[in-house]
Amino acid sequence: MIGVSGVFGDNLDVRVDWESTSENEDSYKTEEGVVNTSYHTQRNNHQPAVSSDNTHFWVWGDIYGYFSGEEYKRRTGSIISGSANYLSDLYDQHGREVIQELNGEFCAIMYNPERKEVSIISDHLGSRPVYYICESESIIFSTSISTISEHSTEISKSRIYEYLLFERTLGTNTLFEDIHQTHPASVLTYDLMNNEISNEYVYWRPTYDPRDHSFSEFVDKFQYLFTQAVSDRVEPDTELGVLMSGGSDSRLIAGCLSQPFTGYHMNESMNNEAQLAKIVTECCGGEFKLLKRSKDYYPKILDSKIKYSNFNGSFSEGHSIGFDNIDSDIVLSGLWSDSIFGSNYVPQKKVKIPRTDEVVEIPTHVTISSLPEFIELLLDSKSYHFSTRYADAFRRVRTNAQIHENTVVTAREILSQTIDNRRDSLSIGHIQYSSLTNAALFAYIYPISNSWSFFFHEGLLQQQPYRNPYIDRRLLELQNQIPVSMRLRKEIVNSTISNLSSKLSRIERADSGVPLNYPFSIRYLWRHLNGLRGLLSQSDTPISWRTSGSWPEHSILLRESSSFSNHFDEATDVIDRLPGISTTTFDSIVAEHMDGRDNTYQLHSLLTLTSHPAIRSFYN
Repeated sequence: MIGVSGVFGDNLDVRVDWESTSENEDSYKTEEGVVNTSYHTQRNNHQPAVSSDNTHFWVWGDIYGYFSGEEYKRRTGSIISGSANYLSDLYDQHGREVIQELNGEFCAIMYNPERKEVSIISDHLGSRPVYYICESESIIFSTSISTISEHSTEISKSRIYEYLLFERTLGTNTLFEDIHQTHPASVLTYDLMNNEISNEYVYWRPTYDPRDHSFSEFVDKFQYLFTQAVSDRVEPDTELGVLMSGGSDSRLIAGCLSQPFTGYHMNESMNNEAQLAKIVTECCGGEFKLLKRSKDYYPKILDSKIKYSNFNGSFSEGHSIGFDNIDSDIVLSGLWSDSIFGSNYVPQKKVKIPRTDEVVEIPTHVTISSLPEFIELLLDSKSYHFSTRYADAFRRVRTNAQIHENTVVTAREILSQTIDNRRDSLSIGHIQYSSLTNAALFAYIYPISNSWSFFFHEGLLQQQPYRNPYIDRRLLELQNQIPVSMRLRKEIVNSTISNLSSKLSRIERADSGVPLNYPFSIRYLWRHLNGLRGLLSQSDTPISWRTSGSWPEHSILLRESSSFSNHFDEATDVIDRLPGISTTTFDSIVAEHMDGRDNTYQLHSLLTLTSHPAIRSFYN
């Protein structure tokens, strides 16, 4: 396990089931607490860093700079010295207030023995959540919920339903009633004198604040900040890796690099997506490497890798964690770019395609003005997938409002329990948004663990030093200022690629088959024409688990892989213990899927739950 865990308080005998997967591990012990750390590289060793007033800092991840009023101060020199030392130095220079100005991908522990307090610090999106439980006059915390789940006394029935319906629990809720997730952009402080949480201060929330600038001005600003963000995450004389696709997000990262890199692409074969990823990699001077998946790749995640999940997404999002041949010193990815800077999750008009589960999205913003409209938006975007069968042109809509006909709880009822609507704000799973507009635009990325693809991110964090320039805080501040209409119809990432390299922009995208330098209207129409062609030429049921895109057809994998059959059998000894679902219902979901009904999402959620060691150990 890579990350941080520990306990502070009167009872230090409580057990934290921390199993390190790295030689770079350490344990700090004092009369008031224990902190266990495990990192990929030695540069993060020798923690804690200690400030002049004896405040101790542990950092998992990287801090790249901080805001000082209207000015941003980039970190100077190499980050090899580690971010704990950097944070300690900033604390000495600027005091505690500097914490709320930090930019990075990290979580941190801050302990001061004189003030008798320990604090958990999370970055602006909560990219490395910390889970905690208060028990026996102590606070127990960990970046892995599996390591502290044995201290829980109750699994929440409503959150089990929530997970089965949404493949995640929303906000800071977890499946366990008494285990909580730290709020993004927060400092949570535990008072060691009174053995209680004394404060949770939230220092940043995304707020839509569109500015009256031209699109070219936004592109220039984005390009300037993005190149800095990439530069901040790259170290000289290191072996770089980039997760490559046939799209735009990884292409922009690769186009910003000035040193050799390996372009990794995950797929079953050298299909169209893989071929384009190879072309882009080599165009940028990189070496291409195919990470080839077998039919049993995803079932094997349930065997040995699902313990790294914190129940944000299902096992099917473990796209990289099953590979042991990603051997670069640093890996970069463009995960969530479409959700932050593109049109994904922006409320927009849509047209249902008859006799399918697909919709066409019309790039026109729809304002969410009431709570019922917002609930429908969340239901519609429970899982935001585009069908590779139809050239990624049409979005596949999850139509089930219940786990199964045999269950009585509906998704609307679950959301009604999770959402707290007040006159001047709206809260989802204890995450507060200042308006319906901000909730509609940012609920998927704030916290970033609300993303159903978060397990992809969690897996990468466990594999090697991993960084994502798209979640840089400077870029998030800029994103808040970009009018929604530009996100829907202008495509800032593609325009930046065209600015950087005309050669890269002339390479087609895998989904549309059209180069990036074509106008948005042409690429939009061509992508949907390709999708329509696929829709007319294919049967209602896909015939192969292999696709032309990056990911397989999971509905067929569930039917064809014998390894999944074993997991179905093993699930039954846990199913009856889960609140709200029976073995009979589970057997019906499996049987219906095998007969041709698409119960993929329900099965993914159920298999993740029943295979996870935190759930199994709780009931054992």
